[in-house]
This record gives sequence, structure tokens and C-alpha cells, in this order.
Amino acid sequence: MTKVYLIRHAEAEGNVYRRVHGHYDSHLTPRGRKQIEALTERFKDVSIDAVYSSDLTRAIKTAEPIAQTHGLEVVTSKNLRECAHGIWEDVTWGDCEWIEPEQYNYYLNDPAKWKTTGSEGFYPLQRRITKKILDLSADNDGKTIVIVSHGYAIRAFMCGVYGYESNEISQLPHCDNAAVSYLEIEKSNIDLKYFGDCSHLDPSISTFAHQSWWKTNSSKDDRNLHFSTIAGSAFDIYEGYLKKWYEMCGEEVNDFVLKDAMMRSAFNPKSIVIGYIDQEPVGCIDMDGEKGCINFVYLDEQYRGKGLAVQLIGHAVNICRDAGCDKLTVQVPSNLTNAIQFFEADYYYVTEDDGNKVTLEKDLNL
Repeated sequence: MTKVYLIRHAEAEGNVYRRVHGHYDSHLTPRGRKQIEALTERFKDVSIDAVYSSDLTRAIKTAEPIAQTHGLEVVTSKNLRECAHGIWEDVTWGDCEWIEPEQYNYYLNDPAKWKTTGSEGFYPLQRRITKKILDLSADNDGKTIVIVSHGYAIRAFMCGVYGYESNEISQLPHCDNAAVSYLEIEKSNIDLKYFGDCSHLDPSISTFAHQSWWKTNSSKDDRNLHFSTIAGSAFDIYEGYLKKWYEMCGEEVNDFVLKDAMMRSAFNPKSIVIGYIDQEPVGCIDMDGEKGCINFVYLDEQYRGKGLAVQLIGHAVNICRDAGCDKLTVQVPSNLTNAIQFFEADYYYVTEDDGNKVTLEKDLNL
């Protein structure tokens, strides 16, 4: 019999940017790193013989401190990876729902019917991860092992453990980031002792404590943004946000700024986008992907404090990484302390403060 601790990786960018990160490799968040500290503390006195992980960065970085505490190396495997989401990779969940609403609904409520270009089927995913967990268990008979994987992959595996079909997946609870499940496996017999325990996570560092989508049966998050360029009539919406931002900075918008925005948007439509909830515009981000800098981020006041602005930052990270940038910078007037704190919370570091403007920088390397 093998004792298996199955762990979901700590919070990563996709979890807060609300982007589809299956095989896409991404950073952990500051909160994710705190979750790992709590996770490592939980396992410091548990006898562990081996640590295994998906080969994606967010899983490896979750597993490494646990392994190091016990003098072990992390053994990685592609078969412990998250589901491959094909053309949905690094697209916002809001865009997936907006563009392919039927497939989005299948993904949430009957994933065996879900299919998009390049995606991995639900049952092939379930077979892949189940076989790997059983193989690792057989290789470590009589031992205790840790396996770090991903939310959707673990969910597919647990559907098999519970005997649920694809259309019954909504009956299965979700796991928080860094949550732990414990199984005892004898050959192919899986005895689940507990599922998704996160008692080691203080509410201040729990991902789910800051989100609400997981409380609903449909898993739909009404706060997921979808994005649109500023072509056509949307330019008027952009101009309104630009004027509000300049007003906050104590300045006025001139014709040169507007013409420059038109040119940059024509050259790269994704450089300036408006975020929407359904058909309601809620905010905007203006950036230069080639230079790796954000010109401004603005969110309507009634939508602040709901985890929306960070989704705009996620768009910037996506564009700049694709352009080969190693860092993402932003300048904020020194008096806008809330804006500075917002960027600092997303792992931006102050590199310069001349008393008028604060320059912040985020490392985009994994």
C-alpha cells in the first residue's frame, strides 16, 4: 500500500489574471509563494520518500521546498501536467465564454463534449493522470509520496475516484490552490481519505477566500473580463478613459496623445484594449508591447476592488512576453498611492521615485 499526498500547485498568474493556463507556463504569485511556505510547514514532520511533479514551473516551484526539507529531488513528468487547452491557452476565460459560449458551457458542466482546436479530451486526460498516479504508487509500494499537479487534471482524476461521469462533474467540489488530498493506494484500489484540505492556509493567503466562482455549481465567474480593441466607435470609450486617467494625474489630453494612440492601435490592435463584462465596458489598458511598458490602466470606480484590474495587467503580461520582453514597467504619479500599492501587490518593484513619478518594474522571466 502506498500513501499518496496529491497537491494542487500554489496560486499562479492564471488564477488571478483569469486566463487559461493549461500547458502555458507561468509565474507563481506573491500569495502563491506564501501558500508554499504554509504547505512546506505542513509537511515538515511528515515522513516522505519521494516527491513528483508536473514539469510546469508553477508545479515544480510548489514541490521543490517540500522535497528540499526532506533531502529529496523533485522528479518531473509531463503526464502530471494540466489539461492541454489548445487555442484557448493564455486566452482570458471571459474571451473563451464570449467567443465560444457553447464550448465554454461544455467545459464547465460536461467536459467530455468540450472540444476546441488542439485541446485534450476529458477522458484521455483522466486516463493519463490516473495511469501516472497508479504507476508512481506501484513504484513506491510501502512508501509515502507527494505528487504536485493541477486543478483541472486533479478534478478529472477525482471524477474517476468518485465514479462520476463527465456530466456529473459539478457535483465534485473544487480544490483551492495548494490544497491537499490524501489517498491510500493498493495496486489499482484507491482509498480516498480526504479531498482538497486547505487547513494549512490562513484566509489571508487562500486563493478561494478572494474569489467566489467556486461556490456556484456552474463554476461561472461573472467577473471574468473579455477584451476588445478600440477600433471604430470603441475609440470614444477609450478617449473617455484616457481623459479620466489624465485628470487623475492632473494633466489634460491633447490631440498628439490621441493621434499617437490611434497609430499605435493601428500598428498593434492589442496594445490598447477595453475590458468588458458582457457588453458593459469597465476599464482600459494602454501599453507598448515592444517596449514592455504600460502607459496607463484605468478601471471605472464602481468596479474596483473586485479582481478586475489585475486581469488588464494579465493582458499586458501576455503581450509583452509574446514580444520577447524580459520585464514590464509602468510609471505612476507619486500621489496615486493606491495605484502604486496595486502594482506592488502584483510583484512590481519600485526602481525609481523622483518625487513626482514612481517607476515600477515586473520581471517576466520564469
